[in-house]
Amino acid sequence: MWSSTLIRFVARNRIVWYSMSAGIFTSQVKTETNIQKASTKSYILQDVSSDLTHSQLIKNASSAAVDSASRLLSQTAIAIINVYNSYTKSVEDLIELFKLHTQCLGDEAAQDDVWQMIIQQRVELDDQKAAIKELDDLLNTARKVLENASEAAYISGCEYSAVTANEKLHTTNVLVENAQMASQKMDVQLAQAQKEDITEVMNSEDSNLESDQES
Repeated sequence: MWSSTLIRFVARNRIVWYSMSAGIFTSQVKTETNIQKASTKSYILQDVSSDLTHSQLIKNASSAAVDSASRLLSQTAIAIINVYNSYTKSVEDLIELFKLHTQCLGDEAAQDDVWQMIIQQRVELDDQKAAIKELDDLLNTARKVLENASEAAYISGCEYSAVTANEKLHTTNVLVENAQMASQKMDVQLAQAQKEDITEVMNSEDSNLESDQES
């Protein structure tokens, strides 16, 4: 009888049944087949070496690794140099505040205002020092990455990339060291300004104490 007849046919990845009596379609996904296909695909390595030798592919990969590592080093160096410059400027501002604090001796209200500004400036300096520490750690890692990439490029026969990487390392080191030395010089000047301010404050207090005793 037609009422019990089911017609089976395959459409793409589904098994489709058509019931003659009900006039409806039902389908069953070929799950097992899909899983097998997915499992097979996960273990396939694509061969892109149809036109290039393995040696050429390794050289290209080595050159790309040097380029990526070089960008990482450059961006990190730029960031830490900018923070060093900001730190140096903040130290200069703090030195001026200490000088202003010395000039305000005898005016307690002005002294307190300037001292609050000094405290705020110190907090900013601490934040910048923390940023420099984090970037310095990243910079050291970026140097190692580029050094390893340069070595791989040299071994693979990509001498130009290796030489370029070494030049980048040298230039970066010089620029960062210059910014670091500038900040260290300002730290020395800051220490001197603090020492002078303390001396002036103590002299002022001694002078006030002598005036009170005389009166």
